Amino acid sequence: MLECSLVSCSSRFVTAFTRLLSDKVVALYPYTAGNPDELSFNKDDIISVTAREEEAWWRGELNGVSGLFPSNYVTPLQQQSPVQSTHQRQECIRELVETEKAYVEDLAIVCQLFEQPLKKNKVISNKEISQIFLNWDEIVRCNGDFLKDLTRRLHMGQDIIGDLLLKHLPCFTPYISFCTNELDSAIFLQKLLENSTAFKYFLKKSQLNPLIKGMPLSSFLIKPMQRITKYPLLIGKIMENTREDHKDYPHLKEALLMAEEFLNCINENIRVKENLDRMEWLQKYVQNDLNIVFNSNTNKLGPRKLLHYGVMSKMKNGKELIGFLFNDMFILVQPNKATNTQFTFPKNTNNNFKLYKQAILIQNLSANVSSAESVEKNTDCNRVLNITDESTKYTILLLTPTVNDCNLWIKNIDAAKLIYTKIIELSNNRRKMKVHIGPACGRLLIVVQKGQGFVFAGKNRVDNIFCKVTLGEQEERTDIAKECSTNNSSNGNPAIFTFIWNNTMQFHLKNIYEEILTFEVLELSPFTPDVALGKCELKITDILVETENASGPIVKKLLLRQVESGELTIKLDLQLFKNE
Repeated sequence: MLECSLVSCSSRFVTAFTRLLSDKVVALYPYTAGNPDELSFNKDDIISVTAREEEAWWRGELNGVSGLFPSNYVTPLQQQSPVQSTHQRQECIRELVETEKAYVEDLAIVCQLFEQPLKKNKVISNKEISQIFLNWDEIVRCNGDFLKDLTRRLHMGQDIIGDLLLKHLPCFTPYISFCTNELDSAIFLQKLLENSTAFKYFLKKSQLNPLIKGMPLSSFLIKPMQRITKYPLLIGKIMENTREDHKDYPHLKEALLMAEEFLNCINENIRVKENLDRMEWLQKYVQNDLNIVFNSNTNKLGPRKLLHYGVMSKMKNGKELIGFLFNDMFILVQPNKATNTQFTFPKNTNNNFKLYKQAILIQNLSANVSSAESVEKNTDCNRVLNITDESTKYTILLLTPTVNDCNLWIKNIDAAKLIYTKIIELSNNRRKMKVHIGPACGRLLIVVQKGQGFVFAGKNRVDNIFCKVTLGEQEERTDIAKECSTNNSSNGNPAIFTFIWNNTMQFHLKNIYEEILTFEVLELSPFTPDVALGKCELKITDILVETENASGPIVKKLLLRQVESGELTIKLDLQLFKNE
């Protein structure tokens, strides 16, 4: 009887334990609760299922918290034996080695059957060969060395490879140059195929070699980019099948991070190169009266970046226009010949492009879908993009190819404006925070009155002139000069400029014996950093000496450096606080 009871108890325990295992699930993706009765979790979290009331939503518990969660975000917890885990790890390592071997063989084929014969037969020049194959020999060398070490390690009967990955991944720097210039190589290869009969015949003949398997040269040339993107995946698979207490695990974890960072670096270099090429294209082919240098720094956002572009047409007359959205401005360009709603950045073009109207600065740009009342009948208003310059109130209605295109323009413009606003707010907040650090021993009131006698070499006209005054981390700016008069001489002498500001500003003093005031006259430039036109400095101790016997504010004239000639007239009122 007791024996039956024990068997029954044991059976119930086994059943309960089995149910416990079967009611454990692992998260495939992270999930954030959208309602109070839902459960949040991260990827790979193990959740205990407490109820399956609905097919789509289950109830579970994690870290003492219970709630509903989507059933398609999880999978049953697999209990693997150590033998199964070791076998899968070995299979993943074998996949890395075998694919590396096949890749290195492909690299060698390009050298032996394409590059070297081209050099020997002089079908094309050595310069043209370099433009096609780039630094292929460097990639052959670094991957050949990697394969040798992998093969040697496996022949020794060892499956520890994390240290080899850490040794060789830093040597893969040739991929940065190769992948960055791969697109130029592909374009040049296509150009040669179209223009060189001898080169085309050589490649056609080469494809008959059984080792090439009929594949075109272009298929081989994209293999380095394909391979470098696979390393994080291959390392990740090995790591997933390696126990955390395995001595290879820490090295694999570090190698995975290194491979991902390296791939991010390559992708960023490709983006930078692509952006640079497009800026150079715009500079070469777009005529603009504003003298915009596309490949330059913006006024406040660093290097200019092209965010979005596309073909549209003006609603009023159907005129085709191409829009370009940058991180600091939006422009419309009118092509001389129609592009048929498609636009690329061709290396050579017989089409002319001209800037249409004025560029709109990103802070003044707004975009939205046009209302039905603003468009003609039989026109889908959801395709009509309403672009407005909020500073001038200029508005233009543009018909986009699709509703999705219209929405994409609005999304990109809103995102660019948000980034600009955040950067400006962050800059202003940082400056305000620095101003209030530490106690003040006094304050200095300044009136920047005017600048006169300014001569700028090679300039007969200047606009938007302001004065920036700094004291340590504190910074103040005048408005744009209210008056800008010019004395033009008729006998060939340079123009002499006078600027009127009359702007008041205040600075807190912290150490009068060390602090220095800096005055800088600048020309506000919408599309580039502000242009410095002259600079001068004034020690607080000098102001202290001059104001000791004065009954009120003093007026000073300061000669500027880094300019042909020019002086500032300022009024100063220094007030020191009494020590309590």
